[in-house]
Amino acid sequence: MTGLAHRARGLVRPVVVVVLIGLFTGGFSYLLNGPPGGGSIQETQVITLSGEVVALDRRDGRPLVLNLWASWCGPCRVEMPMMQEVAASLEDVDIVFANQGETAQVIAFYLATEGLTSRGVVLDEDKQLSRGYGAAGLPATLFFTAQGELSALHVGEISRDELMRRIDAIRPPSD
Repeated sequence: MTGLAHRARGLVRPVVVVVLIGLFTGGFSYLLNGPPGGGSIQETQVITLSGEVVALDRRDGRPLVLNLWASWCGPCRVEMPMMQEVAASLEDVDIVFANQGETAQVIAFYLATEGLTSRGVVLDEDKQLSRGYGAAGLPATLFFTAQGELSALHVGEISRDELMRRIDAIRPPSD
């Protein structure tokens, strides 16, 4: 083993320890304090691919599922077709797909290449939603009640069963 390779190998353990400490303390803080977003929909404006400004806190009494994603994110790419299928089937819950940090051109190219729709897709180029809600990674899916209260935050790829279970939990009771 060369001297450089030996020194690089010696750095692996300290780097892993620092990363694990960061993950542990951040995760522990989340468990104690809940999501940093204040527990409700923040007054946030995002832009659709067609340039329309949308205020996420204007809900008209409908629950909201907010999916934070990026085209370079493998798990995001896996769950997106399923989530769009679910979104198209719902009449009483809104699903918004907030892209994190990419341009409209990159997003449009990705959607066209994958045969996905731009319905519900918005831009969050400066990642204000990820920061505001303390999403530790992508994808992250946030579930808000009709009153705008944050019910759950799921980080990582979500299954159809889990998505539907969380959606059922934020739906208003039927009369």
